[in-house]
Amino acid sequence: MPIFERASKLCTRNLALAIGVSCAFSVIAGAKAKDANKEAAKDAPVYKVDPFWPKPLPHHYLMQGVPVMVVDKDDHIWVMNRPRDVNPDEIGAASTPPRTDCCVAAPAVL
Repeated sequence: MPIFERASKLCTRNLALAIGVSCAFSVIAGAKAKDANKEAAKDAPVYKVDPFWPKPLPHHYLMQGVPVMVVDKDDHIWVMNRPRDVNPDEIGAASTPPRTDCCVAAPAVL
C-alpha cells in the first residue's frame, strides 16, 4: 500500500473520530443547557398585563418623546418627557386665552 494512501486513510479515520467526539460533547452540553434553562424558568418572575395602564395624566398633560423610563425600588415609574417637542396646535389649553379644553405640555419629569 502506498504511503499516501495509508496517510489518507489515517487522516480520514482521525477526522471521523474527531467529528464523533465533538458530536458527543455537543449532545452532553445541550442536555446540561436544557436542564439549566428549566431551572432558570422555575425561578423567573411572572408578569401580567395591566389593561388599565397607563392611567390618564392629570391636568390634561400631553406627553411627547420619551427617551427614558425608569422603575425605582418602590415600583414607581419615572418618565423623562420632552415637553419642547410639542407643536403649538397640540397644546391649545396652554394658550391665552385657551383655544381648546385639551392639552398642556407635561413637565420634563413625570
